[in-house]
Amino acid sequence: MHDHFDVVIVGAGMVGASLACSLLTCMPALKLAVVEAFPLKTPDAALSSYDARSTALSWGSSRLFEKIGLWSSIAPHATAINKIQVSDQGFPIAARLDRDRLNLAALGYVVENRKLGIALLEYITRSDQIELLAPATVTDFRPTRSGSLVRLHQENAEREISTQLVVVADGSESGLRQKIGIHTDVEECKHAALIANVSVDRPHSNMAFERFTESGPIALLPLAAYAEDLHRYALVFHLHRTECDRLLKVGDEEFISQLHSRFGYRAGRILKVGERNKHELIQARAREQIRQGCVILGNAAHTLHPVAAQGFNLSLRDARCLTSVLFRAHENGDDLGSLALLDQYMDLQRQDQVRVHQFTHFVLELFTMKQLVPRLVRQLGLLSLDFLPAVKSEFIAFTAGLRSDL
Repeated sequence: MHDHFDVVIVGAGMVGASLACSLLTCMPALKLAVVEAFPLKTPDAALSSYDARSTALSWGSSRLFEKIGLWSSIAPHATAINKIQVSDQGFPIAARLDRDRLNLAALGYVVENRKLGIALLEYITRSDQIELLAPATVTDFRPTRSGSLVRLHQENAEREISTQLVVVADGSESGLRQKIGIHTDVEECKHAALIANVSVDRPHSNMAFERFTESGPIALLPLAAYAEDLHRYALVFHLHRTECDRLLKVGDEEFISQLHSRFGYRAGRILKVGERNKHELIQARAREQIRQGCVILGNAAHTLHPVAAQGFNLSLRDARCLTSVLFRAHENGDDLGSLALLDQYMDLQRQDQVRVHQFTHFVLELFTMKQLVPRLVRQLGLLSLDFLPAVKSEFIAFTAGLRSDL
């Protein structure tokens, strides 16, 4: 078989699916293919779990989902973050960020990945303009004079399709990125993230916490109630790998005690901890994000440390920027895969990417240093957030996804 598509998206995860939805909204006549290595079916909305993993969406990301007609499906499952408290273990000062300073409905939202996935997949499965190729893997990709040829292995058969543009969005370990010879610069981290959901003895009041400790940052993000567990948080606990492995094995009471010794009781007393999982932490950037007929997107392009919760939000802005560039080209009848066009996308989005990478690296370095001088600098920073209104407003705008130039 030999079929033609305007755009082929490799990877049906949150970034690839979000791009497909964005392209469909702006260009409903566009013919898209979404290739996914795993069987693709809409998850059962009734299936949920106390231990469900979650994603933090900035306010700006919620507005992007609104523009593509998805927020009405996501919002019922989203828990608003109205305030954020930032503190440093061993010091009394804490900075407080509040949505009211910029008159926002929320600073951001926490959404279970399953609920977000349901909204995305239901949207794209309703469209006649998208062909979902799953399970299928790309075995070959090569540019031609008129576009690109993509060879697929699907259901024990080979299939070849042509397209103007291939978007590689198959994750940080992207097989297609490696296949076409795009290398990444990887910064290994000695830490890992211990991820779990916890319940406390009092309402979270839509408050999120970020606390920097000697062992690493601890984040608590407010979650919707689950059955009798009314007051839930998503916990992201950064630790040295050996300490993370140890805390994965201890009993719940010991784990809760260790967590309280670092975090304190500002969110209340922890009553329950769910399944604990280890997430290896790296920062990685593809050395190239564009080639003739090809764009690298999402974690395949840049994998960020979660300390500032910017990874998916940045990728969503990348997807929206790419959509805008492709929309103008489509209106003019231009080649969607031309290198000159894709250069425009990179010119528009490069600064956002660089600044988010720099900010994430700066926060991670500053708040993991144990020497006295960096710790005093941290305290001055927290003081400035609390007592300098202009600084606080800009910082809130950045974290809410309204600025990319902090």
